Amino acid sequence: MKPLLLTPAARLAAAAPSTLSRLLRLQSGRHHAHASSSSSNRLLPPLLRPPRDGFRGGRLIASSSSSSSQMAAPADAPGGSADAFEVIRAHQEKAARLPPVEEIRTILDQSVRGVLATHSQGHVGYPSGSMVDFACDQDGSPILAVSSLAIHSKNLSENPKCSLLVAKDPEDRTDTVITVYGDATPTKKKMQYEVHTYEDILRHFGAAEFKEAKVDPISQFSTPITSHMNKDHSDDTKLIVDFAYMLDVDSLGFNVKAGYDGSVLKLRIPFPRRAQDRKDVKTLIVEMLQAAKASSSSAE
Repeated sequence: MKPLLLTPAARLAAAAPSTLSRLLRLQSGRHHAHASSSSSNRLLPPLLRPPRDGFRGGRLIASSSSSSSQMAAPADAPGGSADAFEVIRAHQEKAARLPPVEEIRTILDQSVRGVLATHSQGHVGYPSGSMVDFACDQDGSPILAVSSLAIHSKNLSENPKCSLLVAKDPEDRTDTVITVYGDATPTKKKMQYEVHTYEDILRHFGAAEFKEAKVDPISQFSTPITSHMNKDHSDDTKLIVDFAYMLDVDSLGFNVKAGYDGSVLKLRIPFPRRAQDRKDVKTLIVEMLQAAKASSSSAE
């Protein structure tokens, strides 16, 4: 196995909103932008099955502000289902989320596999892509685990420029997809040992900003938290929607796939405040469920 370091360059950029993805550009010396976008706006995936013709094709725009608000239950909306979806849309605009650069840094840190594309030497002018394992160093640079016998090694020895595509959820094309552009260089022997032991929008980010961004401390507990909630507390979510499947968790809230009135939506549910640790996440979720139960009882 031949560890290679994919070095971040001068700029990181997110894809234009129409792509429903996040693009991480690490191409030295080039700061090209295709369109402008407010750094305070974030794009959410559209409804998986839009509930109304008037909403078809619409996108939910959400602010990355640190302020948060509780989820308004659809039953709270006057005027029936149409108003309920308007309440949901308004809620999603204000739902607190991680800043884009922190979200990208966190996704890369939690990922272990991606598609590496190199310049083919056997088919000149064409890219060659395949799945590779990787881990990020303390600066967020991907360290690639590539066999010395692999075609990628030969390609990179001739041309170190490459890209690494990482999907937050490979099964969901509307979820975040990150592409890292950069130059792959052989790692030092000390780092090779460390790597082997480690194996057991359109918004621009400067490389310095990316390196300074912190990995969200709660995201490392996302899998056990979501597994517990989906297995043991799925009945509680029916107080709010027909069903809800928790996808992932961070310090500002969690993302769910929910069903309401025959439609399936991906929603952001913010915490009433930032979670300090894993135990605090449980405290916040219990508080939110208790509030939902109280609201349901009073409505009856």
